[in-house]
Amino acid sequence: MIKYSVKKPFTVLVAVIVVLAIGFVCLTGMKTDLLPDMSMPYMIVVTTYPGASPEKVEESVTKPMESALGTINGVEEVTSTSAENYSMVMLEFEEDTSMDSAMVKVSSATNQIESLLPDTCGKPNIMEISMDMMATMYASVSCEGMDIYELSDFAQDTVIPYFERQGGVASVSDIGIVEKSIEVRLNQEKIDQINEKILLLTNDKLSDAKNELADAESSLAEARSEINKREQDLSSQQDTTTTELADATLALNQAVATRASYESQLTSLKASKSALEGEKKAYKKNKIESTYSSLNEMFAQLQAAAAAMQAQLGEYSPLDAAQMPADVKDAMDHPKKLSYFKSAVETLSAMPGSQLDASMAEQAKSLDKKTLKQLYEIVHVRLPQIETELANLEIEIKVAEEVLKQVETQMSTVDDAYKQAEAGKIAAAAGVGSGRAQIAAGQNSNGRGQRRTRKRQQNLPGFRNGSAQKRQYRPNADARSALRHDLRTEFQYAGRLY
Repeated sequence: MIKYSVKKPFTVLVAVIVVLAIGFVCLTGMKTDLLPDMSMPYMIVVTTYPGASPEKVEESVTKPMESALGTINGVEEVTSTSAENYSMVMLEFEEDTSMDSAMVKVSSATNQIESLLPDTCGKPNIMEISMDMMATMYASVSCEGMDIYELSDFAQDTVIPYFERQGGVASVSDIGIVEKSIEVRLNQEKIDQINEKILLLTNDKLSDAKNELADAESSLAEARSEINKREQDLSSQQDTTTTELADATLALNQAVATRASYESQLTSLKASKSALEGEKKAYKKNKIESTYSSLNEMFAQLQAAAAAMQAQLGEYSPLDAAQMPADVKDAMDHPKKLSYFKSAVETLSAMPGSQLDASMAEQAKSLDKKTLKQLYEIVHVRLPQIETELANLEIEIKVAEEVLKQVETQMSTVDDAYKQAEAGKIAAAAGVGSGRAQIAAGQNSNGRGQRRTRKRQQNLPGFRNGSAQKRQYRPNADARSALRHDLRTEFQYAGRLY
């Protein structure tokens, strides 16, 4: 390399100049960036669940979110945090993943899982972690002659608003701001002394109330015992009456059910008869049998005409009587004959001087195997079947009517007995209802007495379960109005509390 440089100095000089020129151009074109643009493959999904414990948040929100987001293409790791009132799921993607595409996939997944979350959950918020979320500048504030409180007020009122007004500033947050607070500590010993004095003043009233409440409880217990006894007697009487009525009603219901069964059977037979008669009437109205007869005549006439033409013209006859169907059954069984028949009708109608009826020609063109089969089955199968079924139904209807007459004759006396049983049932129900109404009235009176007793217990501060207990006194609205003067005197005596 040294020998080459000595032999060709100009080449080396030009190479050095080119390298220096390229370096100068690159240096002048470089931009100084203290925070370069970096794509971080992280994304956070935060879901709020107000009033829920961490365990409930994990079970109802975090686990469904992990299942839905963990299957997204490109996700390497899923980290979740379940806290009180919210859930946070962090997704780590592969290095070469497009975060814009990942944002669309995550948004689609959260929209699908949103309907499975509890109703009180908020909409999942998706945040992409980037360098823009980090603070780009930290500034400290100090001022001579100001204490920490004045400096905090100066930073909040002057410095922070000034930075927020600057162009390009997204947000400004503070650290180390001191706020004034007042802490009040009460002297527990003095509070206990006041409670002791108040408890002594109320013991007499509580003792009298205890005696009154005991008497009321005793009266209520006697009333409850009497009500329970009467209810048991009435229940026993009702069970006996109900059993007797049930046996009688069962027998009557069985008899009525037998009659209803025969009536239903007769109605069904008549309905079947009406349906068959309607079907037969529809066939007659549409002239099915006459149509079938006319088709048979048409097939026979055209076959005869073809035979006569064949006899006159011999081998020059355009029609062959052997290939013509003789009737509907022959045309249905031999589709080729039916097709030849339709062609023959077209040939005859096209011949000059043809005497073929135009309606017959149109009817022949519309014939097919399916239509002929339906027509044949109606005439030779369904109509005879309807006649047989109608004859059988006539016999069954007459038999059912005779049986129903006998059943109705036997039921004439059963109806009277059924009416008597129902009247007895109504009378018994009225008696039971009257007895239950009296019991309910007694229970309501008993309940009112119990509510009055509980209300008196609640209005006595410090009284629980019929006994006065030593506890810290916290006067409610009623007691505060009654004991305001006594409390003021006690606080003056106790002095100032810290």
